[in-house]
Amino acid sequence: MKNKLNLLAICAIAFSIVGCSTLFNSSSNSAATSAGASCGKAISNLYKEYKKENKVDVTNTNTLTYIIQIAAARNVLKENKNDAAFVSAFALGLVSGSNNLITNATSNNVINALLSLSSLNTVTTNTPSSSSTATEAGKAVLPLMRTLEE
Repeated sequence: MKNKLNLLAICAIAFSIVGCSTLFNSSSNSAATSAGASCGKAISNLYKEYKKENKVDVTNTNTLTYIIQIAAARNVLKENKNDAAFVSAFALGLVSGSNNLITNATSNNVINALLSLSSLNTVTTNTPSSSSTATEAGKAVLPLMRTLEE
């Protein structure tokens, strides 16, 4: 009887650990998908502005807002770039958030382009459009915009 109770206790502990692990992973993937969707939407909106203006104009409040949103999502991606599940969920979010401007086939290129944008490290919601940080960020996202044209 004691062995059965011990076995039952071990099983209960194992199930709770697996349950917590699954819950943690799905909330992590949910956060990744959400960050990717936010980034995808900002990239899509920035791309529309870029096509309309034929440049990335950081003095335009909307453009700077999109860059700030991309920078925030990029920083989350950068922190989790070695977590394959996170990156996959982020990629799914990119596709859905961009309304398929970014496709499953191009999402890896976009992720690599995002990770290479080190000038976005210092972009925050307090970045003024007249600052050199904004100017550098505007220049930095040009290759990202060109990746969408390929």
